[in-house]
Amino acid sequence: MRILALGDTHGRSAWKQHIEKQNPDKIIFIGDYFDNGNIQAHDQRHNFEDIIELKKSRPDDVILILGNHDLHYLIDEEYSGYQWQEAPVIEKLLRDNINLLQWAHSQNGFLFTHAGVTKSWCKNNGIVQGEDIAEQINQLPTHAFRFVGDSFYGDDIIASPVWVRPRSLAQDKIDDWTLVVGHTRQENIDPTNNKTAIFIDAIEKGQALVITTKKGEVNFETSQL
Repeated sequence: MRILALGDTHGRSAWKQHIEKQNPDKIIFIGDYFDNGNIQAHDQRHNFEDIIELKKSRPDDVILILGNHDLHYLIDEEYSGYQWQEAPVIEKLLRDNINLLQWAHSQNGFLFTHAGVTKSWCKNNGIVQGEDIAEQINQLPTHAFRFVGDSFYGDDIIASPVWVRPRSLAQDKIDDWTLVVGHTRQENIDPTNNKTAIFIDAIEKGQALVITTKKGEVNFETSQL
């Protein structure tokens, strides 16, 4: 299986080129579909609508993870980049398609979330680590993912899977999973350079992650535009 994991899009349409280039069996968007000061709001909306159409055309092959820049249109919180004037339209887009969106996805020993999963957050939310961890996370109410902790940046071990930052994730990450996350910008995707997680927030740099699994073997490559 050939899996294409795409970092935070923030209204960018480069995902289309990565899909065309890689022809993947599975496509995983890591969240943050909105909030980009360099892209017009209507273009952000149209880009998200295109992503939704892709999901509808390939419902089993496309996974749409939610990020913090999507969450703040669903709850009473506003983070950086929040688009006040566009908020009602974005909220409706998200709510109209909420059945197509999720917080986590697990496959072949990989756990995909926007920012990562800590033991402390799992404990505080009644999540038991096991094979069905993604299913448990997806069943939680939206407010379970809101901002918590003392760090304005989200750098706290109790932070949710849409907020926790690499330093805190390194301290308290869950066991037995290879985490694939976005949320924190990267200059390059390097799946072999960090024991904490594979950080893929590099669409801005023209990069996405390709994971190939075959007969028990796993290989990584970077899709570069």
